[in-house]
Amino acid sequence: MNMFFKKSIYFVLTIIVFLIVIFNSTNVSASTITPVYSYTFDGVTYISNVSKDHAWDKAMQSQLEEGKITMEDVIEDYVVFGSRDIYEIENNVQTYSLEPELSGVIQWQPDENCNYLPLQGVRVELYFHYTGIVPIKIDETYTNYDGSFNFSDYDAWKYKLYSLGVSILNGAVSKYSIRVYPSSETFKVAKDWAMSSLTEKLEGLAAGIFPDYFTYFISSSVKTWIWNSSGSFGTIQIPYTTDNDTNKSFYISQALYMGQKFALDICNFEISKEVTALYPFNNFDSCFCWNIFMAIGTYVDANNSNNNLDYFNDWESIIHEYGHFLQANLDINNIDLLSEYLHYGPDHTSNHNHMAPIINGGKENKMYGAKLAWTEAWATIYSLMTIDYYIIGYYEENQYLGYNGAYIQNIDNELNNSLKKFKNKKTLKSLDLDQLHNDAIEVANKTMILVKNEK
Repeated sequence: MNMFFKKSIYFVLTIIVFLIVIFNSTNVSASTITPVYSYTFDGVTYISNVSKDHAWDKAMQSQLEEGKITMEDVIEDYVVFGSRDIYEIENNVQTYSLEPELSGVIQWQPDENCNYLPLQGVRVELYFHYTGIVPIKIDETYTNYDGSFNFSDYDAWKYKLYSLGVSILNGAVSKYSIRVYPSSETFKVAKDWAMSSLTEKLEGLAAGIFPDYFTYFISSSVKTWIWNSSGSFGTIQIPYTTDNDTNKSFYISQALYMGQKFALDICNFEISKEVTALYPFNNFDSCFCWNIFMAIGTYVDANNSNNNLDYFNDWESIIHEYGHFLQANLDINNIDLLSEYLHYGPDHTSNHNHMAPIINGGKENKMYGAKLAWTEAWATIYSLMTIDYYIIGYYEENQYLGYNGAYIQNIDNELNNSLKKFKNKKTLKSLDLDQLHNDAIEVANKTMILVKNEK
């Protein structure tokens, strides 16, 4: 009964925080709204001070509530709207081969002055277009290190289509398109935490009928080829932009993919969960992650646009939050009880003494404060090590990660600064905590040696 009661309290607290977070992320005070972005649908113009994507959301919500459009209309409109800034470069035509496949390349731009880079590790879905019904999802894959993808399982597609009542003859004219999502094996970037998970689990006709209203994606134009022949979707480029949430979601995906790649390939972590990164998390001037819920903040100052903040390109912070996700997944000194955050307060900036009285910015609980500082140091170390490992050769010379500050020239100093967060000789007299600090330094140093040897 006691365990059941604890779980019940935990569940209730989780739901309460969900409601508070979702309300805060979507509610904007009427006194601060300054119309900046607009979207016109069916002769009606919808206004938003957040982004054009937010204006589109408002348009679709209003039109759906009034019964003027259907879910299929939402999909059709987002296919055009979400992909409005991408470039499709045709670099190949239909060919015939003994081993036919449908392929393509996807690239993204880290800065408006940079060349395009491969969009790595993101999910690509293949859709078959059949007369009279919505597109049918028939396959999915992930992009490779060079941004390429390919599909070739014609027999499986034929079987899936046949099970849905669609018969395909060899030599028949066939139409395809792809959708590309900012998601991978252990993460996804979405507009919503709960509903985005539901839409990703739909298959076949349902995947085409149910709107991707809570997720981000870009879509190619429809391509026509002969069934069982090779074809290319060409090169799809996602340019850098600060006023397109869909494009920015892919920017975020590459930071998360870097964190994922370091975890799987270098650290050999076994990750069984998936984190959902909510973007944009409006009126929030930071990023956070608790368990499988991450948020990338945006902040709009109606009185001074110079104070606006958007963390979509702050890779150090995003990978730091992915580090917190790993802690929860791997049970690495994680702050796993939401009630602790609520009781002691969510603030955990590095310039505070967490063991100090609450009135002085601390937590007033030495063990909790030390544990909090430790988890923050671990996540910071993970982020810095990941960036240090992959930055060389990944970006062009003199082009950085959108990191708010100079490139980390001496990562060892950064590691030591991070570790000092939970080493406070004036307040920590416990031998166990001192040993924890020493162990952390030893682990960090060994890991750095391993990583540098790998490079």
